[in-house]
Amino acid sequence: MKRDTLRIAAWVVALTAIGAIFRLAPHAPNFTPIAAVALFAGYMLPGRWAIVAPLAAMLIGDAVLGGYEWQTMLLVYTALLAPVALGPWLRKSANPLRVGGASIGAALLFFVVTNFGTWAFSGIYQQTSADLVAAYAMGLPFLKNTLASGILWSAVFFGAAALVDLRPLTTSPAPRAVPLPTKA
Repeated sequence: MKRDTLRIAAWVVALTAIGAIFRLAPHAPNFTPIAAVALFAGYMLPGRWAIVAPLAAMLIGDAVLGGYEWQTMLLVYTALLAPVALGPWLRKSANPLRVGGASIGAALLFFVVTNFGTWAFSGIYQQTSADLVAAYAMGLPFLKNTLASGILWSAVFFGAAALVDLRPLTTSPAPRAVPLPTKA
């Protein structure tokens, strides 16, 4: 069990580092690996461990870059952690179609949620349906980068895992010895 915990911790640290480094490095707007880290962590890591890597990467990034309205931050974090929930579904078959679909779905969810948050909480827009449409229209240039980065980084993570035949980690206890039948 201790060995599994160390392997899980190593994966959390590695995925957190990848997410934070590439979030802090110069990049095109919304072209970061955070959603793919969340998707892969959900696939690779058991239970609550899967949330730690993308959450830590976001917290590190925001500590350096600075924050924004707490309501919008809550929506951003929620949208970026949502792909973790797709991990168990991907464990059944992490084929390219499923991984690609999950990456696209994560990007679209992020687009819908965060642009709504910008409209609702930033003070940039009036609370009208016309301005809600305007908020989504203004977000469209960022959507292409969100889609591209999600697909690219997911391909990197899941492709590398497939190349080395990497399987998801579990925290299930070691098998118990089967008791020998006793003579009565």
